[in-house]
Amino acid sequence: AACGRGECPADAMLGILPGKMSARVAEKACLVATLAPFEQAADVLRRLTTIEVSPDCIEDAALRAGTELVERDRKEAESAGQEEVPVSCDANSRAYFEADGSMLNTRSDGWKENKLAMGFFEKDLQRSGTGENERIRIMRKDFVTDFAGGVEPFYKLVRLLAIRMRAFTAGQIIVISDGAVWIEKMFAEIFAPDRLAPGSRMIHVLDWFHTVEHLWKCAHRLFGEGSGRAQ
Repeated sequence: AACGRGECPADAMLGILPGKMSARVAEKACLVATLAPFEQAADVLRRLTTIEVSPDCIEDAALRAGTELVERDRKEAESAGQEEVPVSCDANSRAYFEADGSMLNTRSDGWKENKLAMGFFEKDLQRSGTGENERIRIMRKDFVTDFAGGVEPFYKLVRLLAIRMRAFTAGQIIVISDGAVWIEKMFAEIFAPDRLAPGSRMIHVLDWFHTVEHLWKCAHRLFGEGSGRAQ
């Protein structure tokens, strides 16, 4: 056609999405794509369902689903009102939040930062082993992410995450980060004392990796680079 587009009425009636997949197949394709690279995901999907889908089609489905989720979260974050201050807290509840940013080299726009935040509760943790052999697995967690959008849009998304989790009623809110100032300020505003239930409080924790890194730099600055006392 002169417009460069085509229409497939039968596909629309049958629920066939762009990429020639039904909604149910696209859902399965996106699920396996979260667990493996697209080529491996295509092989896993074929083995589990006998449905053959090309890696390119799985990539397209995953990109469409991801774009829709990001846009949905952005719209909801923009329209979310201020959470009402809870009248009481659950003293036995503990919520955890982590946030960080990483630079990605895009094909068209060079280096851009992707920001990610995760939230979960103490009750979502599964512990096994003891002492040095203890292992902790997070059984359920929620995420929000923003790509190249700056701190302000990400702040709104993290606040949306906290509202979804009903974290403002937790007795303790533990924020774990690398110590970046923008992360500290963001969570300090989201979980300001006047927004929390009476008796609830936020605690900011520097993660172990960055604690050791900062101590290493400090020791070498005080005692000399590579010195025995520093090490």
